[in-house]
Parts: sequence; C-alpha cells; structure tokens
Amino acid sequence: MLQPYDSTKLESCLSVQHLIFFGGAKARQLFWTVAAKLDRHQAQNASQGLENSLEGATTFKSAGAGIIHVWDPAFNSTRHALLGTRPTDNDEAPADYPWMMDDIHFFFDEDGVHLTDEAAPFHADLVLNYFCNKFVGVPSKFSQAYCCAPYVGPNVVQKMLLFMGSCGIVHHLLSLFVCRRHATSHENDWLSFPETPRVAGAIATISVAVLYCFVADRTALFDKAPKLLELGKFMCFTGLALLAGLVTFKPSQAQHETADDCMTALPNYRRVLSRQQTEEWKGWMQIVILLYHYFGLSKVLWVYQFVRLLVASYLFMTGFGHTAYFITTNDFTFRRVASVLLRTNLLNILLAFVMGTRYDLYYFPVLTSLWFLIVWATVPRTVAPGVDMHWFLRRTVISATLVRLILGANNIIEPALNALGSLGLGLPEIDGRELFFRFGLDAYIVFVGMITAVLYARYDTWHGLQSHKTAGTLIHWSQLASRLTTPGAASVMLAYLIFCGAFPDKFRYNEWHPFVSPLPVLAFIVLRNSTRKLSASHSRLFAWFGRCSLETFVFQYHTLLAADSRGLLRPRLAACKLIGRQTCRGVFEMLETAIMVAVFLWMSAATANALSIITKSLVGLGAKALVAFVGLWILNLAWSSSAAGTA
Repeated sequence: MLQPYDSTKLESCLSVQHLIFFGGAKARQLFWTVAAKLDRHQAQNASQGLENSLEGATTFKSAGAGIIHVWDPAFNSTRHALLGTRPTDNDEAPADYPWMMDDIHFFFDEDGVHLTDEAAPFHADLVLNYFCNKFVGVPSKFSQAYCCAPYVGPNVVQKMLLFMGSCGIVHHLLSLFVCRRHATSHENDWLSFPETPRVAGAIATISVAVLYCFVADRTALFDKAPKLLELGKFMCFTGLALLAGLVTFKPSQAQHETADDCMTALPNYRRVLSRQQTEEWKGWMQIVILLYHYFGLSKVLWVYQFVRLLVASYLFMTGFGHTAYFITTNDFTFRRVASVLLRTNLLNILLAFVMGTRYDLYYFPVLTSLWFLIVWATVPRTVAPGVDMHWFLRRTVISATLVRLILGANNIIEPALNALGSLGLGLPEIDGRELFFRFGLDAYIVFVGMITAVLYARYDTWHGLQSHKTAGTLIHWSQLASRLTTPGAASVMLAYLIFCGAFPDKFRYNEWHPFVSPLPVLAFIVLRNSTRKLSASHSRLFAWFGRCSLETFVFQYHTLLAADSRGLLRPRLAACKLIGRQTCRGVFEMLETAIMVAVFLWMSAATANALSIITKSLVGLGAKALVAFVGLWILNLAWSSSAAGTA
C-alpha cells in the first residue's frame, strides 16, 4: 500500500531533506506532479513559464519546502549522426513481449515516454513513499501495510499477550488429546465436557483468532492492497446476499424465551422485534456494512447515508432490547452489568492491546456499551417487574438533556480522553474526537428505542389481559391498524429517501441525521410486521449472521481489511505469483477472497460462542474475576513501566 501525500505531509518531509529529480522528460513530469501536491495553483503558473526550458535546474518552493529538477545532459546532446530510412517489406523479428509491463499500457502516453495523467500521481506517490515514510508518521504504525516504512516489532505487552495465547492453545490441545484418550464416546461430546476444559477451549479459540489477526495485519506474510471504489460490485454482492437471505426465509419455530429475550404475551405470529427478528435485522445490516467497508464507499453519498441509518438501527435495538429486559425482569444487578460489558468488550479490548490500536477503533462495542450504561441508569427501579410511565418519561428527558450537555462539553472531555493512553496507566488509547463524533451521530435514537419498548410493553400487557375476552374484536382492530399504518410507513420511507437526496455532501447530512433517523427505523419495523406471515417468519441466513454480528464487525478490521481498515488483505497464494496473465489473476483473486471469507466467518462464529462461555464463567466467579482483572492490569502496568525504563 502507498500512503497518500498532501501538502501538509510533504512540507513535514521536505523540511528535513531535499528532493532532487535528475533526468529527462519523465523526471520533469514527476517533478511538476509533486509540485502540484505542494501548491497546485503556483505549480501550474510556474510550469507554463518554463514549458520549453531544457537546460539548467528548476526550483520550486512552497511554505518552506522545496524540490529541484536537474536536466540530465545526456538527453539533450548526442554525437550520433542520424541515418535516413529505407522502405522494408516482410521483415520478421522474434516476438519479445515485456511481461513486466503486462496490463499497464495505461501508464504511458502514445509517445511511450511521458506518463498519463492518471499514472503520474501514482509514480509520484511511489517516490514520496520511498523518501518520506521514514520521516513522516505512517498511519497504523504497527501494521506492515505501507511500503518503504521501517519495521515496527511488537512491544512488550504484545509479546506477553501473544505468548500467553500460544501457551493457552498448546495447553488446550494437550488437554484435549488426553481427554480423548481416556473418555468414552459420550464424553467426547463438546457440551458434555466439564466446565474447565470448555473454558480452556474457549480461551484457545479466542487465542487462535487473535493470533491470526496479528499474523495477517501486523506482519509481512500477507499482502495489503489499497481499496478501490467499486459501486457495481457492491450492488452485485448486496443483491446476491439478499437473494440468499430470501431463499432461507421460512416460518419461525416456537422458542422458549430466555431472560435476555424481549418480553411478550402476544401469540408468536404477532411478536414485534422478537429475538429472531432482531438477529435477522442485525445480520443483513452487518452484511451491508462489511461490503460497504470492503469496497470503500464512504465517498458515495447515498451509500453512506444508508449505512449511517443501519448503525442507528443497531443502536435502536440496543435501547429497545435492554429496556425490555429491565422492565420485564427488574434485574438491575451489577452481575447483569458485568455480564453485558464483558460480553461486549472482551474481544475489542484484547485486540486493542495485541494489535496496538485504539479502544474506540471498533466503535460498535464502544457505542453499545456506553448506551447500555445510559439505559441502565435511566430506566427507573420498581418493586415488581414493570414501569411507571410518568417517572420513566421524566428520567428519559433528564438523561437526554445530560447527553446533550456532555456533547456540548466536547472541548473539555475530548482532551481528557486523548490523554488516557499517555498517563502510564496501562490503558488503551482513545481518540476523543472520533468517539464524540460517533456518539453524537446517534444521540437520540436509543431514547426512541427505550420509549418504544415501554409502549410496546404496555400494549403487550393490555393485549394479554383482553385477548381471551374479545379475541375476534382484537383481531379486527389489529388488521385495521395494520392497513392504516403500512401505507403511512411506506410514505415515511419515501419521504426520507427524497429528503436524503437534497443534501450536497455527507457533512450537511450528519447535522440532520440524529433527528431524522428514528422515523425510517420505526417505519421499517411497521413494514417488517405488516402481515402475520412476515411477522412470524425470518431469514435463517441473516439470523446466523446476526448472532455473530459483533465479532464480524470487529474482525473485519484485520482479517478482511488491512492496516486497521485502510486497505484490503490478500493472502498471496503461491499460484498467483507463478501465473501472470490477467485472466488467471482474476480467478485466483476470487479464490483468495473465498478462502479469506470462509476463515473470517468461521472465526467469527467460533469466537462468539467462546465469548459467551468465558463471560458466563467470569460472571460466575464474582469478586474473584474482579481481583484477577486488577492483578492483570497491575502486571501489565509494571511490565510496561520496566520496559520503558530499560528502553
């Protein structure tokens, strides 16, 4: 991958060294391309005045940074006499095709000397990366994705975690081998293992996943390629995913609701946002988000708006689901808080240390954790399961006001968050500005989800009390309400599409997004449950994706994408290096992608199951788990301090 250079980075690089272009027409073209990166307007004026100058040196300066072009005299003088030409017929010469130049005919103009306008910036970036990457900070410094940058080995904390993970894998493999030799066929079942081997297996699974992330994105074993904006492929793969989801769209089977599921006294066919529906919703949204990141579509406005709406939908479900749980179970214990926070944050905190990244890089777990704590603090406690509507609304208004005040105090809180990583406390870094931006984009959708959960609980309770008395009347009114709300929801969706088309760029849209996003989200819920058949069915494929949506979102940064999502990962198959034709490369690129996606999906599903096992085990330990975490933090702090002292 090449790091793009703008005027600021160029000035930083050229302030400590001089860059001299020595050569003929191509060197001159690269010289003016770099000059345009420094100051386009000044470079255009200067190049027009020196267009026919073929002697001496040309100097260009801008903001203290200067570059020089010196003509090579060998290109402008010769002692060879020019010979005349003679006509020839049927001359034959051995075929000699320059395979190194295969498929890059667009690099040069018709004269074969000058670069095309598209290729010149690429060549200039090659030169600048070679000379400047050692002086300018490279994004994701621990990643080996950028060319010409010095290798940065793992630090002490990374080495410690990688060593512990490797030990966990070896221990589990040896234990599994011993258990299989001495256990009966019934005991070989994974679910029948005692608790300790199951937890050891879960730790080994997560260790394998984290080690794979490190090898893929922090070593030179895998290639890293730049992203290419490919809207056509995005549309194609999204359509294929939609077709696959529709094929697996079947009636939902009755399930025994657990404490984590949304409450309902309604019949199965009338459930709104049941667990199966929310898993399906999370699943297809996660597929779209993965494709959005993979094909680099952040600059396509309508796709960006759609993905922003998907993130808002995810946070809406966060508010709805946690509120429904609290008012149904009245379980506000710290055990519940620890369970949710551990399940949500274990993976991204571990990756933040192992990969040397920021805690907020994987923003989904961070946002859902913050909003869970806000929901937990907002929902009023009651003696029995249920909620006082008036007291709930008052607390919600107070909570929303506090959120608005916190967002307004970003000038104070952002520097404090930025300083956490440099305090020597052994904590991962946080980008305060990025975190506030993500948090503020969906500042109100969670409160809408909370209110929706309470209103639905009221309707659910009323329906449960009245359905056995006036079942026929209720069905009639339910059908009538569906006929009235469905066209209204469709109109809201259409109005939202028209509204989005009025924005010239995403910055203007971001200003309105927190206020308008709840409307299409609620409209989608109405349309999704507009008929009994739709309400009682779900897509098995999308639901499977939804059950590991958090893991797929986190792992994509290092196993599908590269350099912390700035590029694409390529496993560099040996066959791709032996065959140079474009057709073969295309086939093997598809094979590479298929292998990577298969590993990525297996790893996400296995890690989701492993995290559930570890979370349950840690919560069961109670205070012992807290003591263990404090001990690990002190060990990390002491180890980091000693390493810094000896460095």
